Amino acid sequence: MRTSLLVLVAAVLAGTIHLLYYLPRLPERVATHFGLAGRADGWSDVATFATFATILLLAFALFAPLINALISRLPPSLINIPHREFWLAEERREATLDRLRGAMEWFGVASVLFAIAINHFTVTANLEAATSGEEARLSSGFLWALGIYMAWTLAWVGRLLWSFRQPPDENAAIGPA
Repeated sequence: MRTSLLVLVAAVLAGTIHLLYYLPRLPERVATHFGLAGRADGWSDVATFATFATILLLAFALFAPLINALISRLPPSLINIPHREFWLAEERREATLDRLRGAMEWFGVASVLFAIAINHFTVTANLEAATSGEEARLSSGFLWALGIYMAWTLAWVGRLLWSFRQPPDENAAIGPA
């Protein structure tokens, strides 16, 4: 099993443990939506929040494996990578698909970690509001998490495109003539 898949499973387990630990500590009315200023403007009961948080975690976790299952069945014309004809030629197709699968699994890891961050900042906003008596407010940590996730995603796309940027020159000399 690839390291990326093991890390994905570990991240899902960590997110599940996080939810199981905090759900009993939440107030009955949970702030679940926050406006641009970070103030709560939507609420639900704990059961609805738990359902939504679990669905979010599982959706992010299953996205990569579902794409990976689909990618093997797609015709090359539907796989959008630079120099597709070279990388998806019969003799390189499986190695290329393995690279894409590994990349998707790492994207799944980052997405699950972001889902955990979303759940964590929602939980902490509610716990702080319950103990202080003030309204629930999302901390600035959420914006940091969002920024990190977006920057990571851009770097991930850039790295993936760079890895397929140019086929090796098969006519180049392999050493001194």
